[in-house]
Amino acid sequence: MYTLFYHAHTTGATVMRALSWEFPDDESLAEIDRQFMLGPAIMVAPVLDQGANHTNATFPGGEDEKWYDWYTYEARTGSEGKLVDLKAPLGNIPVFIRGGNILALQVRSQHPRSGEALTGK
Repeated sequence: MYTLFYHAHTTGATVMRALSWEFPDDESLAEIDRQFMLGPAIMVAPVLDQGANHTNATFPGGEDEKWYDWYTYEARTGSEGKLVDLKAPLGNIPVFIRGGNILALQVRSQHPRSGEALTGK
């Protein structure tokens, strides 16, 4: 996120983008307004209907494009403009990582109590 905002500040690039921004050659994505890219690597397909526990999304690209579910790591290929039904239980926003990208993540650690040193365990 830090890098995305840095590029937004220095070059005017967007942080959140329409799918058609990342895949300009796919005309079918111009009409997609219920999902977005967060930078070039993360696709979000939020549930926008109250009380719903599923949503529809498309996966840009064809057989060569891989998308990995944020929660299950399940791989899927591009759906070539077709909508796919996605389960989205309460508290689980459908998020997918585009294949070929590396995300730097920080592992959560316990905060030491006052006066205790971190042991690295």
